[in-house]
Amino acid sequence: MNVQEAQFRNFVLESSRVQFRSDCASFRQRAAAVAEAAAAEVEAADREARFPRKAIDGVRKQRLLGHPDPIEFSGDGASISEVTDMCYTLGRACASAGMTFATLQTKVACLVRHGAGSAGTKG
Repeated sequence: MNVQEAQFRNFVLESSRVQFRSDCASFRQRAAAVAEAAAAEVEAADREARFPRKAIDGVRKQRLLGHPDPIEFSGDGASISEVTDMCYTLGRACASAGMTFATLQTKVACLVRHGAGSAGTKG
């Protein structure tokens, strides 16, 4: 086992202690809370051409980064339409936050699709 595999295995083991459930209403509420934070900083972020830090901090706080991960990987198991709805909600509040969030979700989807079943994902 190399270092990356060991780190991923530790992440999976640590995160598997937390129970998640797929709840569409919860996704909408959590995305709306992040959209509110994004809207509060959108003018300043656009004017200063800066990263939407408060919005992405809100994404972390609301635990939306792992929502499309399958439940067996300790994610929320959100469907693609639920992910799309969250991207749309964030994008309406702040285009930069929506784009950043969508980009992260694309990367997660690639990792799940191409990494599932690899040596690094086996317990």
